[in-house]
Amino acid sequence: MSDVLDRSRDDIGTFSERIFAEAAIAYRHHGMAHASLEGWPDDADLYAVLDEMLDTLALNPQSFDSLGNDDRAHALALAADRMALGGSPKVGLALAQLVRIENARGNPEGAYDAAQRFIEGFET
Repeated sequence: MSDVLDRSRDDIGTFSERIFAEAAIAYRHHGMAHASLEGWPDDADLYAVLDEMLDTLALNPQSFDSLGNDDRAHALALAADRMALGGSPKVGLALAQLVRIENARGNPEGAYDAAQRFIEGFET
């Protein structure tokens, strides 16, 4: 019975997160955030700050010492994705750091996937 309750709570949590995300996207898409919140940055400014943080993370993941290895791994995966989209040569550095973090987490599958992405960058 507790398994059913746990799955039900997970389903409710997932639904709530999806509704919140959809509302936030609509709020941003229709310009309401920029119009109703004084000094709200536009998307380009937000992405510039995000990319700067991800560059710093790829150069030195330990500089974000408040993150655990799980969060650091997710952030490095995001960094690699953003860098690949932008054509940044730092994508290899982000993936190399991700391999190291995944190994530290005891996640050989994650390390292998990151290493494969790293190698694929040389094959294209």
